[in-house]
Amino acid sequence: MTFFFCIKRRKSPKKKTFKISCFLNSLGFIDYISRTPKLGVLTPQTMGYSFLYPFLQKPRKNESRGERPLELPTKGGIMIEFLPLRADIENDSFENIQYLPFVIDLLFENKQLIIDDYFPQEDGELLDYIVEEITSLYPWFVVGLLDGEPLGTAWLTHWHYPHSCQLHACIDRKFWGKTSLYAMEELLKFLHQTTGIKRVQMEIPEFNKIAINYAKKTGFQEEGLIKCATLKGGKCLNHVLFGKILC
Repeated sequence: MTFFFCIKRRKSPKKKTFKISCFLNSLGFIDYISRTPKLGVLTPQTMGYSFLYPFLQKPRKNESRGERPLELPTKGGIMIEFLPLRADIENDSFENIQYLPFVIDLLFENKQLIIDDYFPQEDGELLDYIVEEITSLYPWFVVGLLDGEPLGTAWLTHWHYPHSCQLHACIDRKFWGKTSLYAMEELLKFLHQTTGIKRVQMEIPEFNKIAINYAKKTGFQEEGLIKCATLKGGKCLNHVLFGKILC
């Protein structure tokens, strides 16, 4: 759900060149770290890859530029849209990847609250995993836009169509509050209208009180505690189960 943390600096440079690094550089990304104070400790040399580079919107083969939003709801003059992401490197098929740096930046900022022991722990391998996951979940790994500005990302897994699915989300901190509540409302509305899905559930780590409060404010009901749902740092981590009936 909603998270924040400080990105950890790699202890020493890595000589390994990751395929995602090559991919991002091939798109025409430029260094913006100097213009981003919170990321000033990071450089391509210390991190070993360039995942925090903004996209220079160069057309590529089989790329959709974002003209096909999943939804365009409006409320009080505010427009929120949800765009599917795809970065299929093997098949050279891409969609809305101008927002890929924002999504990766956001997830890496919050990785201590998102990942457990079953995720890749090394930054480069985690980056590969995220981009591959984005493509494998297409079209249900989306970026949310507020009047054209990215505000967060969401992805849906564990589909039992047309019955239920599991929702994961991460929202940029500057949009917390009424905007994030409205964004969730519209996303759930879209899901129900387009797929007929009846139930959406979330599992939130017990320690993440901010995400738990957000789930409650968006109408999710706490349904129980999943004890030792996963491992983090070699220790059991409980998840709080939330559900919402959409019909």
